[in-house]
Amino acid sequence: MEGEEGNPEFLWEPIFKSLGKASVLGQIRDFPTISQFKDIIGKEPTVIILDELESWYEATADRVRKTRNLNFLQVLSEISSDSDCKLIVLTSLYGRNEEILGRLGRDQVFIQDLGASEEGGFTAYVPSLPDCISEGNTEEKALANIKLNWHRKEATRAR
Repeated sequence: MEGEEGNPEFLWEPIFKSLGKASVLGQIRDFPTISQFKDIIGKEPTVIILDELESWYEATADRVRKTRNLNFLQVLSEISSDSDCKLIVLTSLYGRNEEILGRLGRDQVFIQDLGASEEGGFTAYVPSLPDCISEGNTEEKALANIKLNWHRKEATRAR
């Protein structure tokens, strides 16, 4: 969660900016709704990677901000579980924050330790795509392979 954005107040701020939709931020009330976020991503395949989520969340002292961010995590979880949407959300978690796990787990999100495998390299899983498992020598390669598998499954499903 750290980087050029520093510590954003709300999780969706750097996401919207990265998607070139910063102008929409002023239209958000408490948190982006499912329909607002679906409008943002449209029909384009979108991958959102949330790294160090628990550390960022736990550093937030304000209860209202925490609740708004938890609601947005639930929105992401629900949209990524929708087979008609082309959204993949990858989140690195330590698994110690029950509030975050509760919001992400509402739609039977598959939580797996994605650390380096015994053979070296990385393994990635996409719960919204049955049997979509990919490996790579680096995290970037595993993610690239996931995108490729996703496109193949979409092409097969469209037939």
